[in-house]
Amino acid sequence: MRLKIASGWFGLACGLWLCAGCGSDDAKGSPAGDAGVDAAPSACSSEPHVDACTQLASAYCTKLFDCDANLAITSQWDSQLCQAVQKSKCVQLTEQFEVGADMPANAAQRVSAMDCGDFLNDVGEFLPFGGIGGDGEACNFKSVCLGDNKVCSTQVQGETGVCQTPTSVPCQLVDLKYECPQGLICNVPSKQCVVVSTGGTKPKAPGAACSPGEACAGTHVCTAGTCTPGDPVEKQPNAGAPCGGDQNFICGLGLVCVGGDDGSVTGTCAPAGESGQACPSNLNPKVSNPLCVGGLECVAGVCDLPGCK
Repeated sequence: MRLKIASGWFGLACGLWLCAGCGSDDAKGSPAGDAGVDAAPSACSSEPHVDACTQLASAYCTKLFDCDANLAITSQWDSQLCQAVQKSKCVQLTEQFEVGADMPANAAQRVSAMDCGDFLNDVGEFLPFGGIGGDGEACNFKSVCLGDNKVCSTQVQGETGVCQTPTSVPCQLVDLKYECPQGLICNVPSKQCVVVSTGGTKPKAPGAACSPGEACAGTHVCTAGTCTPGDPVEKQPNAGAPCGGDQNFICGLGLVCVGGDDGSVTGTCAPAGESGQACPSNLNPKVSNPLCVGGLECVAGVCDLPGCK
């Protein structure tokens, strides 16, 4: 089966993004290997396209950490883990869809050549986890929306939507691409069509001049007329705090809600699993966060690289 490329070189990189390196030196500004993926290279070594996927992983993660360290940390924790996850998915997808090694290699060159504004608007939203939003609050397509059946109203690169109740129309898979009726857009995680609520002007690049209220790319904010980095991100901002319960308290980045029930009993915010650790259990069903950090998946009860072992 051949992958039908949606937009040239970027069909793989964006249409099925997050395909990119097993282990590398941390990019500038990232914590040193704190996600525990030292053994990651062996996980991918027997697969084809390893060199090309390594290039794409390095290009993507280096650009991500260099352009917006806060955005990088909220999605991938550190550069080493970022590259391990990206390469794992790249190898898995290129094999599954019989994509030639020149595709991810070419994508790596193009990513490296992008300026930060284009990268953050076109690529930066394609992350394992895009935060948590309540009903009507801003989100991207990887966000967790709180509330029964709430999903994000965007699947478009570089745009944000709002958490909303999806329509009753399911997405239709046509030529390996999800489609919806006119005026609707597919929320891929839920496979449900939602009302389009995005648009407007393109967020401004880091360092660009801006006016109050104008959007800046990534996690940058308009401060004193310039798009500047936002406040530093805490990886585990409320570890040990109560969660769930009557107030439905949520846990922050890299935490899951352990204990409690879907009623009035609260749980406690505890660390999500890192590479090789057991996936957290006894979770409060009222609060849904990723079980593993940085795009790792829960495989046979252990946080592991996706599709590589």
